[in-house]
Amino acid sequence: NLTAFTHLTDLNQTFSGCEQLGKVEFDVTSTHDVEHLYRTFFNCKKIQEIELGSISNKLQDDSHTTDPTKLAFGQTFFGCEALDTVKFGSTPNSNSVSMCGTFYGCAKLTGLTNIDKFTNITNLSQTFCGCAALQNVSFIGSVVNNNSYIGLFETFKGCTSLKKIDLTKLTARLANQESASFYQAANKSITQGSFEAFEGTFEGCTALDT
Repeated sequence: NLTAFTHLTDLNQTFSGCEQLGKVEFDVTSTHDVEHLYRTFFNCKKIQEIELGSISNKLQDDSHTTDPTKLAFGQTFFGCEALDTVKFGSTPNSNSVSMCGTFYGCAKLTGLTNIDKFTNITNLSQTFCGCAALQNVSFIGSVVNNNSYIGLFETFKGCTSLKKIDLTKLTARLANQESASFYQAANKSITQGSFEAFEGTFEGCTALDT
């Protein structure tokens, strides 16, 4: 219980490797000034629900950083295999935010509250890789930074329950890569916007039909 801490500023690797951790409680306003969540809950294998309060307000990547600890969501929930719900704050955030590997391996993830409050996402590589229970992703097209190059490498790889993805509003420029996007995908109709290429984006999405 961290509700006694009313002004948190850095949560990098705070609970990384806490495999037996079952629950974390924050004061809903205490996370207002947190800027980075690098591997905060990395491999917290038993945690099921996380509510991050007002954390959406100042979270951002450091400009032109090559240091993964300075990324907003660098592998934040990586390996949280029991995690089914993540709740973000309701305050809009237009800062540059990378979601590279954010939910990697969250096999039971089904609910993401207020993720659409982040309106300047710059990287989606492996964001939902291995999220086998995730059925629908609707926020992607409207929140991505469409003035930059963006990675979609293995974004939905292994999302075996994913049924629908709407990417019609996504116009960000992608590097031209040899595509393995629809490998093993039951893609009856993929609705897409202005893309150049993918690599492994929908690999293993056996339930995907729209």
